[in-house]
Amino acid sequence: MNQFFVIPLSLIFYYSSSQTVRQPVTKCHLLHEFPCKNGKCIPITQICDKTNDCGDSSDEAECNYMTGCRQDQFACDNKICVNNDTLCDAFDHCRDGSDEKNCADFVCKSNQFKCGNGACIKNDFLCDGEFDCLDRSDELNCPCKNDKSTFQCGGGNCIAVRGVCDGRKDCSDGSDEAEDYCKINGGCRPDQFSCDKGNTCYQSYHKCDIIHDCSDGSDEISCPCNQGQYEGYQFECANGACIWCNGRCNGST
Repeated sequence: MNQFFVIPLSLIFYYSSSQTVRQPVTKCHLLHEFPCKNGKCIPITQICDKTNDCGDSSDEAECNYMTGCRQDQFACDNKICVNNDTLCDAFDHCRDGSDEKNCADFVCKSNQFKCGNGACIKNDFLCDGEFDCLDRSDELNCPCKNDKSTFQCGGGNCIAVRGVCDGRKDCSDGSDEAEDYCKINGGCRPDQFSCDKGNTCYQSYHKCDIIHDCSDGSDEISCPCNQGQYEGYQFECANGACIWCNGRCNGST
């Protein structure tokens, strides 16, 4: 026997109205567009311009009309608005440096390092061989490593090797820019080598890779042939030079 159930029409309307209507998901350009609450994207320049460009007024919410920026933003000297959490982070977000001024009294977070100029960077960036602070203070007095990423100053402390022989004294005693040291190394850093002619510097891993980086070929002189990772792939010529095996008997000399 077939059974039928009658559902009151009012219950259908109640159920339908109780469902949440999802707004369409729209991906706005992170740098040039503002995501409205209704899913619409508008140019970033239309935020806080006293005009309801979004249609739901979300582009005019929490605005500081004196500066044209939102309350969670900083007004750069050039009238650009940047987020407050980008202030004093060692990056020039304003493009005029105004977000990195007056940082001396800025309080860094517990997971951040305070640069000499007051800017804050992540602790992970300390002594990583890269200059993240504009004053390079994140690479001073670093523990020395048994590799070519650090240089030991005369005073015993270490700095990033990138700061050696670059015309700027990072060691307190200036040993990273000592004239005799830099002259001996052809003005190159410890992780680099100098060509015999021209004083051009290349990274050490370019030496003996069977590619002539130096115009005089000095980077491929006195190299071990057919050894290590190249074993079975190289051929030693009568003059001691190395070539790839596919270069044999190809009509070229």
